[in-house]
Formats: sequence, C-alpha cells, structure tokens
Amino acid sequence: MFAEQENRMSPERGLAEIEKFLPSERADYYAALHDKHFNPEKSVGSLFTEARNLRDLLARAIEQRGSLQGDDREKFIALGVAPESLLPDCRYLKVQTGGEVGIVKGIDLSPDTAVSVLRTKPGVPCSLVVERVDFPPVDFGTIIIGPNEKAKTDDPEPSTAEMIWTVHPGLPIRPALADYWPAGSVIAVRDVIARLGENAYLNVRKPK
Repeated sequence: MFAEQENRMSPERGLAEIEKFLPSERADYYAALHDKHFNPEKSVGSLFTEARNLRDLLARAIEQRGSLQGDDREKFIALGVAPESLLPDCRYLKVQTGGEVGIVKGIDLSPDTAVSVLRTKPGVPCSLVVERVDFPPVDFGTIIIGPNEKAKTDDPEPSTAEMIWTVHPGLPIRPALADYWPAGSVIAVRDVIARLGENAYLNVRKPK
C-alpha cells in the first residue's frame, strides 16, 4: 500500500508529465486526433467512451502505471499482436478504459465494399474508411509514443523529445506509412487487398 502511495504522481506532476508528450507545435494534429477518437459526432475508427479527451486518457494512464514511461509491447505481443506490427522507434502503453473498436480487416468484407480515402489528421497518411454499424466494446486502449521530429528540415526545433503519435481503443495495429490513393477518392476493398494484402486494416465509421 505504502509503495503504491509513494509511486503515485501528484496531480501537479501528472499535468507536467502529460505536457512533455503534447508539443504545442502539434496542436492542430491533436485537435484532429480528438475528433477521430473522442468525439462521437465526428469519429472515424475506434472511439473512447469513458475518457473524455486525450489529456483525460493520459491522466488515467498515469494513475494506473505511475508515469508515461515504459513500454508494454511484450504485453501486446502476449495478447496476439504480431511483433512486426509494432514500430521499433515507438513505445506502446496499455491503459484500462472503455471504448469501441472501429477497425476491420479487408479480407472480412465483400470485395465490392466502398472505401473512402480520408485525411483524418494533418501530416500523416490518409485513413481507409468503410461504413458499418458493428463496433465491438473493449475495456482498454493503446497509447503510442514516438520521437517528435521535424516535419521539414527548416522547421523550428521540436519543443519535446517525444510526443503522442496516436491513441485508440483496443490492440495496436501497424499504422499506414504512406498514401496509396489520393485523399477524397473512393476505391473498393478489392483494391486495398490487391495493393496492401489480405491483412490490411480499414477504419470504420457509422453511416450518416
């Protein structure tokens, strides 16, 4: 009990810890991340249903683990995540909180299913999005922390060493590393499988 109390971070230190991973120069990115994974009116993909926003999620992680340090990749591998799906230069944290999983493998869908190519966050590859109504519940989420690097060589020096790359309910999957189709285009699941393979994941959103 006393060891737990000693390891528990004060609210003030917790806030300072969170800010170390949310660089101010990425404010637009984090606003888009909020809409994608915390805002039920705008979400695309998996949605947190208990944590209200990114800072709330990070505060829950600090309360559970004492800080945002460490790497839970071995825990995720034990849960069935393929080691090659985890980026070597990132850290993966598991946080207990409720959510809905909004991803699906292309192989599990009809080849004719329409796929929208959407830029859901600035500065990263587009999401491949299908419409479905099935969002399985889950009681944990993933926090991915990676280097905060310049987007362009002439950009100012980053304000933090690391940053939150993304967060989402459920197990981690390998993120898209490039744009394969123009933003705004509509393709079919067969196109995704032909180019990215049967194990390619797509984001899910509810029909409007």
